[in-house]
Amino acid sequence: MAYKDQEKRRKAQQRYEERNRAKRIEAQRIYKENNKEKSRESQHKYRLANKEKINKYHRRWCKTPTGRLCKQQSRNKRRALKFIPLNEYFEDSEAHHINDNEVVYIPKELHEQYPHNHKKIETMVVINAAVVRWLQSIYPYKCQKFVRASAQPIQKIARLDQMP
Repeated sequence: MAYKDQEKRRKAQQRYEERNRAKRIEAQRIYKENNKEKSRESQHKYRLANKEKINKYHRRWCKTPTGRLCKQQSRNKRRALKFIPLNEYFEDSEAHHINDNEVVYIPKELHEQYPHNHKKIETMVVINAAVVRWLQSIYPYKCQKFVRASAQPIQKIARLDQMP
C-alpha cells in the first residue's frame, strides 16, 4: 500500500514540476541576480570540489557538434572573425574562412594541403582558388553563393586559373 502512495506522490511531483518549470526558472534567475556574491561563492566551491567531474564533462561536450561549433566561434571571435557558414558541416571537414565573415567547410586534406595565413592575401588567394575549384566540382550550380562571398580575391583567382 505504501508503494502505491509513493508512486502517486512521485507522479504528482513530476506533473507539478512540468507545469511550473518556467516559474521555477524565473525564481532561480531572480535569486541569482539578488545574491550574486553568494552564487559566485557557491559555484566556486562546487568547481573546486568537482574539478575532475567538470573537466570530464567539458572534454565530452567539446567532441559534440555543438561543442565544436562553440569552440570555433569563440576562437574566431578572439581572432576578430565572424562565423557564417555557407555550406553544411560534413565528416572529416574543417572550416575555412574565405573572408572575415564567411566560412566554407572543406575536406581536411584540402585545408592542410595549402598552408595559409588569413592576414597574408597571397596565401589566401591560392587556397581560395583551390576551394573554388573543389566547390565547383561538388556544387556546380550552388557555387555562386561562395563566389559572391569571396568577391575580393575573385579577380586574383581568375588570374591564377589563367596561369599555366
